[in-house]
Amino acid sequence: MVMEKKVLIRMKEAQPRIFGLSFPEGVDWDVSKGEQWCVIGINGAGKTLLADFLSGKYAIGKGEIEYLFWSDEVKCATQKSYPTELIRKVSFESAYLLSDYRNLYYQQRFHALENETTPTVEELLSSVNVEQSYLYWLCKKLHLHVLYSKRLIMLSSGELRRLLILLALASRPKVVVFDNPFIGLDVNMREELELFFEELSQFQTMIFLVPAKKEIPKVANRFLLADGLKYRIIDSLDDFTENTISDAMDVHLPQPLWKDHSE
Repeated sequence: MVMEKKVLIRMKEAQPRIFGLSFPEGVDWDVSKGEQWCVIGINGAGKTLLADFLSGKYAIGKGEIEYLFWSDEVKCATQKSYPTELIRKVSFESAYLLSDYRNLYYQQRFHALENETTPTVEELLSSVNVEQSYLYWLCKKLHLHVLYSKRLIMLSSGELRRLLILLALASRPKVVVFDNPFIGLDVNMREELELFFEELSQFQTMIFLVPAKKEIPKVANRFLLADGLKYRIIDSLDDFTENTISDAMDVHLPQPLWKDHSE
Protein backbone atom coordinates (compact mmCIF):
# COMPACT_ATOMS: atom_id res chain seq x y z
CA MET A 1 0.00 0.00 0.00
CA VAL A 2 1.42 3.37 -1.09
CA MET A 3 1.07 6.08 1.54
CA GLU A 4 -0.29 9.39 0.34
CA LYS A 5 2.19 12.23 0.54
CA LYS A 6 1.47 15.06 2.95
CA VAL A 7 1.49 18.25 0.90
CA LEU A 8 3.06 21.19 2.75
CA ILE A 9 2.72 23.90 0.10
CA ARG A 10 0.49 23.95 -2.96
CA MET A 11 0.75 26.54 -5.74
CA LYS A 12 -2.19 26.73 -8.14
CA GLU A 13 -1.61 28.84 -11.25
CA ALA A 14 0.15 31.25 -8.90
CA GLN A 15 1.74 34.50 -10.03
CA PRO A 16 3.26 37.24 -7.85
CA ARG A 17 2.08 40.82 -7.89
CA ILE A 18 5.20 42.76 -8.89
CA PHE A 19 4.96 46.00 -10.82
CA GLY A 20 6.34 45.64 -14.33
CA LEU A 21 6.91 41.89 -14.06
CA SER A 22 4.67 38.95 -14.87
CA PHE A 23 5.12 35.23 -15.33
CA PRO A 24 4.34 33.90 -18.83
CA GLU A 25 2.06 31.40 -17.09
CA GLY A 26 0.95 30.55 -13.56
CA VAL A 27 2.95 28.12 -11.42
CA ASP A 28 1.48 24.76 -10.43
CA TRP A 29 3.71 23.08 -7.85
CA ASP A 30 3.24 20.88 -4.79
CA VAL A 31 5.97 20.57 -2.16
CA SER A 32 5.35 17.54 0.06
CA LYS A 33 6.87 16.46 3.35
CA GLY A 34 10.10 14.52 2.88
CA GLU A 35 10.70 15.75 -0.66
CA GLN A 36 14.05 17.35 -1.45
CA TRP A 37 13.45 19.64 -4.40
CA CYS A 38 16.09 21.12 -6.66
CA VAL A 39 15.17 24.14 -8.79
CA ILE A 40 17.62 24.31 -11.70
CA GLY A 41 18.15 27.32 -13.94
CA ILE A 42 20.77 29.78 -15.11
CA ASN A 43 21.11 33.20 -13.47
CA GLY A 44 18.06 35.26 -14.33
CA ALA A 45 15.81 32.26 -14.87
CA GLY A 46 13.71 33.12 -11.81
CA LYS A 47 14.83 30.62 -9.16
CA THR A 48 15.22 33.10 -6.31
CA LEU A 49 12.09 34.96 -7.36
CA LEU A 50 10.11 31.74 -7.14
CA ALA A 51 11.54 30.94 -3.69
CA ASP A 52 10.78 34.45 -2.40
CA PHE A 53 7.25 34.22 -3.79
CA LEU A 54 6.76 30.82 -2.18
CA SER A 55 7.88 32.14 1.22
CA GLY A 56 5.53 35.11 1.18
CA LYS A 57 7.90 37.93 0.23
CA TYR A 58 5.63 38.93 -2.66
CA ALA A 59 1.86 39.20 -2.65
CA ILE A 60 -0.19 36.91 -4.86
CA GLY A 61 -1.37 38.56 -8.06
CA LYS A 62 -3.16 35.60 -9.61
CA GLY A 63 -3.93 32.06 -8.57
CA GLU A 64 -3.26 30.92 -5.02
CA ILE A 65 -0.73 29.43 -2.64
CA GLU A 66 -1.95 27.10 0.10
CA TYR A 67 0.23 26.62 3.17
CA LEU A 68 -1.07 23.28 4.35
CA PHE A 69 1.51 22.89 7.12
CA TRP A 70 -0.37 25.26 9.42
CA SER A 71 -1.95 23.33 12.25
CA ASP A 72 -5.46 23.88 13.54
CA GLU A 73 -3.95 25.51 16.61
CA VAL A 74 -2.66 28.46 14.58
CA LYS A 75 -5.26 31.17 14.95
CA CYS A 76 -3.23 34.34 14.33
CA ALA A 77 -4.16 35.89 11.00
CA THR A 78 -0.87 37.77 10.74
CA GLN A 79 1.05 34.54 11.21
CA LYS A 80 -0.92 32.97 8.38
CA SER A 81 -0.27 35.98 6.19
CA TYR A 82 3.49 35.84 6.60
CA PRO A 83 4.84 32.26 6.35
CA THR A 84 8.49 33.35 6.36
CA GLU A 85 9.11 31.93 9.85
CA LEU A 86 8.14 28.47 8.63
CA ILE A 87 9.87 28.74 5.25
CA ARG A 88 13.45 29.83 5.79
CA LYS A 89 15.93 30.77 3.06
CA VAL A 90 19.71 30.59 3.33
CA SER A 91 21.85 32.52 0.87
CA PHE A 92 25.07 34.50 0.78
CA GLU A 93 23.01 37.66 0.77
CA SER A 94 21.98 36.79 4.32
CA ALA A 95 25.62 36.86 5.39
CA TYR A 96 25.78 40.62 5.01
CA LEU A 97 22.71 41.12 7.16
CA LEU A 98 23.95 39.03 10.06
CA SER A 99 24.04 41.17 13.21
CA ASP A 100 23.55 44.20 10.97
CA TYR A 101 27.23 44.27 9.97
CA ARG A 102 26.80 44.82 6.23
CA ASN A 103 29.78 46.91 5.09
CA LEU A 104 31.48 46.60 8.47
CA TYR A 105 32.22 42.93 7.76
CA TYR A 106 34.56 43.76 4.90
CA GLN A 107 35.76 47.21 5.87
CA GLN A 108 37.00 46.24 9.33
CA ARG A 109 37.54 42.50 9.04
CA PHE A 110 41.21 42.68 10.04
CA HIS A 111 40.85 45.21 12.83
CA ALA A 112 40.16 42.71 15.57
CA LEU A 113 41.45 44.89 18.37
CA GLU A 114 39.05 47.63 17.35
CA ASN A 115 36.09 45.28 17.40
CA GLU A 116 36.37 43.50 20.73
CA THR A 117 32.78 44.42 21.51
CA THR A 118 31.34 42.44 18.60
CA PRO A 119 29.56 39.29 19.82
CA THR A 120 31.03 35.83 19.72
CA VAL A 121 29.38 32.78 18.19
CA GLU A 122 28.48 31.56 21.68
CA GLU A 123 26.88 34.87 22.61
CA LEU A 124 24.79 34.85 19.44
CA LEU A 125 23.68 31.24 19.95
CA SER A 126 22.73 31.93 23.56
CA SER A 127 20.01 34.24 22.27
CA VAL A 128 18.52 31.61 19.96
CA ASN A 129 15.21 30.31 21.28
CA VAL A 130 15.48 26.60 20.53
CA GLU A 131 15.58 23.29 22.33
CA GLN A 132 19.12 22.95 23.68
CA SER A 133 19.59 19.34 22.62
CA TYR A 134 18.69 20.23 19.04
CA LEU A 135 20.97 23.28 19.12
CA TYR A 136 23.82 21.10 20.38
CA TRP A 137 23.19 18.57 17.60
CA LEU A 138 23.29 21.31 14.96
CA CYS A 139 26.50 22.77 16.43
CA LYS A 140 28.20 19.38 16.38
CA LYS A 141 27.09 18.49 12.87
CA LEU A 142 28.09 21.89 11.50
CA HIS A 143 31.35 21.97 13.51
CA LEU A 144 30.37 25.22 15.19
CA HIS A 145 31.08 24.05 18.75
CA VAL A 146 34.79 24.71 18.14
CA LEU A 147 34.04 28.32 17.18
CA TYR A 148 32.16 29.40 20.31
CA SER A 149 34.79 31.93 21.37
CA LYS A 150 35.31 33.37 17.89
CA ARG A 151 33.84 36.78 17.16
CA LEU A 152 31.33 36.96 14.30
CA ILE A 153 33.29 39.55 12.41
CA MET A 154 36.28 37.19 12.22
CA LEU A 155 34.44 34.20 10.77
CA SER A 156 35.57 32.93 7.40
CA SER A 157 33.01 32.66 4.59
CA GLY A 158 32.73 28.92 5.17
CA GLU A 159 32.23 29.35 8.92
CA LEU A 160 29.68 32.09 8.38
CA ARG A 161 27.83 29.88 5.92
CA ARG A 162 27.55 27.11 8.53
CA LEU A 163 26.30 29.60 11.14
CA LEU A 164 23.62 30.89 8.77
CA ILE A 165 22.46 27.33 8.14
CA LEU A 166 22.16 26.74 11.88
CA LEU A 167 20.21 29.96 12.43
CA ALA A 168 17.78 29.01 9.67
CA LEU A 169 17.24 25.52 11.06
CA ALA A 170 17.03 26.53 14.72
CA SER A 171 13.42 27.68 14.37
CA ARG A 172 12.46 24.23 13.04
CA PRO A 173 10.92 25.49 9.79
CA LYS A 174 8.69 23.29 7.68
CA VAL A 175 10.74 24.02 4.56
CA VAL A 176 14.29 25.36 4.14
CA VAL A 177 15.51 26.91 0.89
CA PHE A 178 19.25 26.78 0.17
CA ASP A 179 20.31 29.22 -2.56
CA ASN A 180 23.37 27.89 -4.42
CA PRO A 181 24.73 26.11 -1.31
CA PHE A 182 28.02 24.89 -2.79
CA ILE A 183 29.27 28.12 -4.35
CA GLY A 184 32.86 28.84 -3.38
CA LEU A 185 33.37 25.55 -1.50
CA ASP A 186 36.34 23.26 -2.02
CA VAL A 187 35.86 19.51 -2.54
CA ASN A 188 36.20 18.60 1.16
CA MET A 189 33.84 21.30 2.42
CA ARG A 190 31.28 20.37 -0.21
CA GLU A 191 31.42 16.72 0.80
CA GLU A 192 30.87 17.67 4.46
CA LEU A 193 27.84 19.74 3.50
CA GLU A 194 26.52 16.91 1.32
CA LEU A 195 26.70 14.54 4.32
CA PHE A 196 24.91 17.09 6.52
CA PHE A 197 22.10 17.46 3.94
CA GLU A 198 21.77 13.67 3.84
CA GLU A 199 21.24 13.50 7.62
CA LEU A 200 18.96 16.53 7.57
CA SER A 201 16.75 14.96 4.90
CA GLN A 202 15.61 12.34 7.40
CA PHE A 203 13.31 14.93 9.01
CA GLN A 204 13.57 18.18 7.02
CA THR A 205 12.03 19.16 3.68
CA MET A 206 14.46 21.21 1.59
CA ILE A 207 14.52 23.18 -1.66
CA PHE A 208 17.83 23.81 -3.40
CA LEU A 209 18.35 26.57 -5.99
CA VAL A 210 21.24 25.80 -8.35
CA PRO A 211 22.48 27.22 -11.68
CA ALA A 212 23.84 24.01 -13.21
CA LYS A 213 23.57 20.23 -13.10
CA LYS A 214 26.96 19.85 -11.40
CA GLU A 215 25.68 21.90 -8.43
CA ILE A 216 22.75 19.60 -7.66
CA PRO A 217 23.04 18.05 -4.18
CA LYS A 218 23.08 14.26 -4.03
CA VAL A 219 20.09 14.26 -1.68
CA ALA A 220 17.77 15.95 -4.21
CA ASN A 221 14.96 13.65 -5.36
CA ARG A 222 12.56 16.02 -7.16
CA PHE A 223 13.45 18.52 -9.88
CA LEU A 224 11.92 21.73 -11.17
CA LEU A 225 13.31 23.48 -14.24
CA ALA A 226 13.31 27.31 -14.23
CA ASP A 227 13.57 28.93 -17.64
CA GLY A 228 12.70 32.56 -18.29
CA LEU A 229 10.11 32.67 -15.46
CA LYS A 230 8.55 29.44 -16.72
CA TYR A 231 8.65 26.43 -14.43
CA ARG A 232 8.13 22.76 -15.20
CA ILE A 233 8.74 19.55 -13.32
CA ILE A 234 11.16 17.05 -14.83
CA ASP A 235 10.84 13.46 -13.72
CA SER A 236 14.55 12.72 -13.43
CA LEU A 237 17.97 14.07 -14.29
CA ASP A 238 17.91 11.79 -17.34
CA ASP A 239 15.50 14.33 -18.83
CA PHE A 240 17.90 17.19 -18.17
CA THR A 241 20.95 18.46 -20.00
CA GLU A 242 22.59 21.85 -19.85
CA ASN A 243 21.00 22.55 -23.25
CA THR A 244 17.54 22.01 -21.74
CA ILE A 245 17.60 25.61 -20.55
CA SER A 246 17.24 28.32 -23.17
CA ASP A 247 18.65 31.82 -22.83
CA ALA A 248 16.60 33.11 -19.91
CA MET A 249 15.42 36.67 -19.66
CA ASP A 250 17.06 38.87 -17.06
CA VAL A 251 14.83 39.57 -14.10
CA HIS A 252 15.23 43.11 -12.79
CA LEU A 253 13.81 43.55 -9.31
CA PRO A 254 14.16 46.47 -6.90
CA GLN A 255 17.64 46.38 -5.38
CA PRO A 256 18.06 45.95 -1.60
CA LEU A 257 19.32 48.84 0.48
CA TRP A 258 22.53 47.03 1.40
CA LYS A 259 25.40 46.44 -0.99
CA ASP A 260 25.86 42.84 -2.15
CA HIS A 261 29.59 42.06 -1.85
CA SER A 262 29.22 38.57 -3.31
CA GLU A 263 29.51 39.83 -6.89
